[in-house]
Amino acid sequence: MNLLDLRNVSKLFGRMAALSDITCGVKENDLLAVIGPNGAGKTTFFNVITGKFKPTEGEVLFKEERISGLPPHKIVQKGISRSFQIVNLYPDLTVFENVRIGVLAHNRLDLSLFKAVGRIGKVNDEVNRILDLVHLKDKAGNVATNLSHGDQKCLEMGIALTRHPQLLLLDEPTAGMSPEETGQTVELIRDVWQKTGTTIIFTEHDLNVVFSISTRIMVLQLGQLIAEGGPKEIRANEKVRKAYLGEE
Repeated sequence: MNLLDLRNVSKLFGRMAALSDITCGVKENDLLAVIGPNGAGKTTFFNVITGKFKPTEGEVLFKEERISGLPPHKIVQKGISRSFQIVNLYPDLTVFENVRIGVLAHNRLDLSLFKAVGRIGKVNDEVNRILDLVHLKDKAGNVATNLSHGDQKCLEMGIALTRHPQLLLLDEPTAGMSPEETGQTVELIRDVWQKTGTTIIFTEHDLNVVFSISTRIMVLQLGQLIAEGGPKEIRANEKVRKAYLGEE
């Protein structure tokens, strides 16, 4: 059984097909890269899964339950979380406070408890566990806006993990990073995947990142799924090389 299925999914904007008859499955504990040139449909693919867009045709199933058509907050409750290419944080709060808000929200604790939350041991223990997982425990007291871009992306991933997702979607996780930050983020993604067992789908332009950590790769071109398979298969695929990777 697949964790996620897209069945004959198309998404039209006017007459333009951003996705065209996509059928694919994601297995539990996949670390799946979705690649393709600009305009290939990667962001629309994410938006259809997370409920921002409803498919024009076809359906999305999560754990064999149809989720296409549900609002985004309902899909989050099913066990799907997403981080965005543009960092989305509370910039004036500390790293610890950012994650603590996520833990409170996931546990549906009344935010009136916020002032007293320091006395809630289980909440703070969960915050520290997540900060350790995303390599930010030593920066718990730093204000989010003062973090490096790489650390802000780590923090955003930590916030996504407060929901205990079974499926985590990462949109361009290394965008705008230095080579050192990129290497750290690759290790972080691998760590999260191995330690939590979370299924991860990520979009990425850096092919070194893609081929270094993904267990499977899907290739989109002009809204169509043109190839999927393991990294070795994708490297050897003539259609992919011509469409995206180049002839070299």
